[in-house]
Amino acid sequence: TLFIISLCNNQLLYLMEKELIWIFGHIPGFSASLPSVIAKLHSAKDKYLSTPTSATSSSKMEDTQWNFSFTLVWNTVVWLVLVNFFIKIVTSTAQEYLKKQQDIEMELITDSSPQSQSKTN
Repeated sequence: TLFIISLCNNQLLYLMEKELIWIFGHIPGFSASLPSVIAKLHSAKDKYLSTPTSATSSSKMEDTQWNFSFTLVWNTVVWLVLVNFFIKIVTSTAQEYLKKQQDIEMELITDSSPQSQSKTN
């Protein structure tokens, strides 16, 4: 959950990035290459996590084109996981309820069967 929240929250990402830069800045030898690593990470983040920009065009083909990006795929995966989690919770709750109902019925059957057997004997 924390991983998903941290990926979806830009403020938290910025805070974590700032802290990691401070930590890695104190490591000898690594601080010299830190600006180039940060620039590469920023470009990758901008490329994969930015929202797709919609260009105004008169062509209907471009208007109906799907903007397929990493963000779209990631959001779809997160939604599928959440829906699956919700379905599992509902199913588990229903199964527990059904088991309790069946236990009550079995208890009533077993309680009434010795009484009926003793009456016949």
